Amino acid sequence: MKSLKPVGLISLFYLGSRLIFFLAGVRLDLAPLDFYMHYIDPELLKHNLVESLFYLHSQPPLFNLFLGIILKLFPNHSQVVFSLCYLLFGLTLVISLFLLMSRLGINQKLARILTILFMISPAYILNENWLFYDYPVTSLLCLSSLFLFSFMRKNQLWQGGLFFTILAIICLTRSLFHLSYFIILITGLAWVQRFEYHQVRKLLLAALLPLSLIFLLFLKNYLVFGNFSASSWLGFNLAKTTQHLLSDEEKATLVGQGKLSELTLIGPGFISSPWRVNINSLEKITPEYTYSPLTELKSILPEYEKTGIPMLDEEYKSTGYVNYHHLAYQDISKKLEQDAWYIIRIKPVAYLQGRFEALMSSWLRLNSDYLNKSWASKKNFAQVKPWQGFYTQYFCGRFLPFPVSIVFYLILPFYGCYLIVRQQGSKVVNLPFVATIFFLVVNIFWVTLTSHLLVDNEQERVRLLVEPFYLVLFGLLLQQLFAAHPKKRLRRHKTTKR
Repeated sequence: MKSLKPVGLISLFYLGSRLIFFLAGVRLDLAPLDFYMHYIDPELLKHNLVESLFYLHSQPPLFNLFLGIILKLFPNHSQVVFSLCYLLFGLTLVISLFLLMSRLGINQKLARILTILFMISPAYILNENWLFYDYPVTSLLCLSSLFLFSFMRKNQLWQGGLFFTILAIICLTRSLFHLSYFIILITGLAWVQRFEYHQVRKLLLAALLPLSLIFLLFLKNYLVFGNFSASSWLGFNLAKTTQHLLSDEEKATLVGQGKLSELTLIGPGFISSPWRVNINSLEKITPEYTYSPLTELKSILPEYEKTGIPMLDEEYKSTGYVNYHHLAYQDISKKLEQDAWYIIRIKPVAYLQGRFEALMSSWLRLNSDYLNKSWASKKNFAQVKPWQGFYTQYFCGRFLPFPVSIVFYLILPFYGCYLIVRQQGSKVVNLPFVATIFFLVVNIFWVTLTSHLLVDNEQERVRLLVEPFYLVLFGLLLQQLFAAHPKKRLRRHKTTKR
């Protein structure tokens, strides 16, 4: 019962904080359902869900499946149900974070303080009220780390199966978590176990079915679309990180030589502008304000025959916004990807320099600095903004003469590496501890590297996925510092009368 008391307190504090923000006017923003390029047409989600999910080439299917189930089962109450789901994601996240810190040996009082500071972060308040897959994925990542800890401690197959199943759900929801990510984790955990036969055998058995599900998605996309991946949009992301490396004259010359496609002359903005313009508006934009990139690119695209599958054929969604799941966008992305790899080959130094500068720039910015970006609901942002200033000033160290973010985002992952190496070098290894730290560090490096190499100008948003893991490492560092330098206490010495 004692172990349940702090969890109950964390839960009550979380629900109380959400009630306060609810009374302040913060609500889950469902507007993305209409126009986000990631989502299938709401009408197809309601009435043609299975076929649309099968032919979805642009995204892994699970988040659209989640949207479709809610819209089908609760067509008149979707706002309430989605809000309750995201509240549950948030509650799962904060409880998992607190329990993770406690199991890794962080003092419960310190764990409570860090968890409370995390749950009232303006960035996470907004993230929790944004209908997007990042917040559920963050919650699942934190939950999976708990099952990993239990699996490594008790070595029970069902716990390992739950851990890898949650990871598979993440990979089938967010394309950033690739099949290779899953394989790297399996290999790394086997290394942590020092390739001990019986332990590694159980590890592989636990991972087999979840790994097969991810592989089947990749195989389906390869057989249907010729793309061995969970998403066909790599080209769009790479184009944003590479095309600016060439001058207009260089682009024209290379296109004339047939080394780059004509899409390079247009730039990647043609794919992102419509939905970014729409997201910045508080009013619902009517169809006459949208346009189809396919119409703009008609002169350089082939004619596409109707497939009979609405999601692949229609230029617009039923809401009037552009349907980016049209079959043509897969071909456009392939051409942009080929162009991007060619640019990287001829300008590798410039590309790496640009990515390094983006990395350093993001390390100098706190997540709260990113809140005014277009992903946040403007109405919610207006309600949270007063709290943002106070939180950033007093809880994020804005008053200090040096950038706290550098310490937080640069030093902590390498501190995690130090903990792993120290444990692996000892004769007796605390396997649950080192395996969990390995998991945290791999996720931090994976998200950091992939987001900076493949994504442009959204690194802070993507970093929110692993922010809880930074906080756990921060708690471990504080714990170690307090243990190494205990606070001097004044001791009263009793005097005796002679």
